[in-house]
Amino acid sequence: RSPLTQVAGSSQIQIPGTGDRVGRCLLLDCLGTGGLGVVFRALHTTLNIPVAVKFLRSAVGGRALERFRAEA
Repeated sequence: RSPLTQVAGSSQIQIPGTGDRVGRCLLLDCLGTGGLGVVFRALHTTLNIPVAVKFLRSAVGGRALERFRAEA
């Protein structure tokens, strides 16, 4: 697995990758990347149900943030 790295200004942000745990979710595989961020297929380990987890890019704001809220 190689985590995705995004450059934000002068710093780099590590986006978790396949096999990582985020909260109660185990990331299984990357479903896709786009303008807003990265989406993973995941397993909620407490509820034992499949979920999708989306990580937003650090530069998301304005209209993109509005799009994300509408999508959610």
